[in-house]
Amino acid sequence: MQKEFNFIYDKLVTDRNDILGHIAYSIYKQEKTAFIKSKEEKGETISRNILDPFHEISASNASIESYKIKAELVMQVFFRKYYK
Repeated sequence: MQKEFNFIYDKLVTDRNDILGHIAYSIYKQEKTAFIKSKEEKGETISRNILDPFHEISASNASIESYKIKAELVMQVFFRKYYK
């Protein structure tokens, strides 16, 4: 059986030194974790059928852009806080 992969990482991170991309990916993972927890709290079993719509929305151009904007905001707050 061939395992299928979600390519969000490749859409968010351009290379290993892409700090903003890694932050954006972390934000994506936080949202995915929150989504899974909300489904589990409702007693739903996490399956591909549950995750596929989340992955589809997360991979949209609007979501990718949103993750990147949120990452930029995180970096701005970080620099304001630690490099006044």
